[in-house]
Amino acid sequence: MENVVIREATEADADGIVEFIVKNIVDLGPIDKTLGFNENDARDYYEAGLRSALQDGVSFVAIDTSRNEIVACIVWSIWHRDPKKNHPRRPATTPKAKILSSLIWLMRPLFWELCPAHINTVLKSEYMLVRKDFQRKQLAERFTIMSANPDWLKAKGVQGTVGVATSLANQRNLAKYDNVVLAEVNYADFFASQGIPFGGALTDGATKAVLVSTPFPDFYPKTVKVKAKSKM
Repeated sequence: MENVVIREATEADADGIVEFIVKNIVDLGPIDKTLGFNENDARDYYEAGLRSALQDGVSFVAIDTSRNEIVACIVWSIWHRDPKKNHPRRPATTPKAKILSSLIWLMRPLFWELCPAHINTVLKSEYMLVRKDFQRKQLAERFTIMSANPDWLKAKGVQGTVGVATSLANQRNLAKYDNVVLAEVNYADFFASQGIPFGGALTDGATKAVLVSTPFPDFYPKTVKVKAKSKM
């Protein structure tokens, strides 16, 4: 795409990526919009994790070189089966950020229960975002292809990727590249468990969140239906 360059992100990009996500996500993220996130909620949920993840050198950023602006990014972190090797988690503190955190961490730990026993280190998706005026220009597809490149993954010392796809667009994009749906949770059940009114779908029409991984050899799991436990 003319004037857009995709490259690996570094720690030097952290301030720019954090600001790009927290200022755009409240309008572009379906789960964030449904929860009514403001910029403070977005910063509370995303910032610490993004900064830790960018230390791992496994993320990509798209730059509009004509304006030197970030227009898209995908942020991954290296995630180990052995929890002692992972970055410390900073708990969410705002009420809405806590709800999103409870959804994501309802799903994420299931990966280690469901994936093959020899898988010990993967890339964990932190977030992918494309600015509205750069959507439908295949940036998300390019990020997905680059992140699944076997040679690149091997060079980074990981065995695959995993993420919780909350938006309909992300779920459809991942499905095009033969990713495996390991588990799913119905949004109606999750929101009911939190005591939150819900209209049946996110703002983009998504009705569920899914735990998705790259395929592994001789691994054909059935999708686990996750039931959210009520906090009431």
